[in-house]
Amino acid sequence: MKVGQDYSTHSRRGVLGNEATSAGTEAAGLYPTHDTCADIFSLHLRYNHQRNVHEEAKSTLESSLLNLLLS
Repeated sequence: MKVGQDYSTHSRRGVLGNEATSAGTEAAGLYPTHDTCADIFSLHLRYNHQRNVHEEAKSTLESSLLNLLLS
């Protein structure tokens, strides 16, 4: 996939905008490398992991506070 193609395809600027963006991307040679895609995927996984850890800690804290209030 070419960088910018997904954005221009999903934008509502019309066919001319899509063709111009696609042609400009091809002319500039802007294609994502495997390393770039791997880095983005790695950041995505790290973000999800941190979010899950945060949610688990929040749940544990809420449970502990509830147990403390009920005891």
